[in-house]
Amino acid sequence: MTPNYIEVLLHYYTTPVAHPRWRCSAVQGALNYFKNEGIIAPEAKTESGYAVTPRGQMLVLMLCGTPLPELVWVDPRKP
Repeated sequence: MTPNYIEVLLHYYTTPVAHPRWRCSAVQGALNYFKNEGIIAPEAKTESGYAVTPRGQMLVLMLCGTPLPELVWVDPRKP
């Protein structure tokens, strides 16, 4: 998943309005991917016309729960 896809998903997760670059091919590509994967769905009640599905909500929770990388020292002699 690209940073653009993540940004588009977080936009629709946090706001019911259309993405500011919704006409852009990169955003349209993300929307098509998310629709095909069941991550967002058409929703007439929102200004944008889309809503994040329960699957999409779980994906956002998983992304938010990703730990930060840590620096560790490794002995290169050990496999």
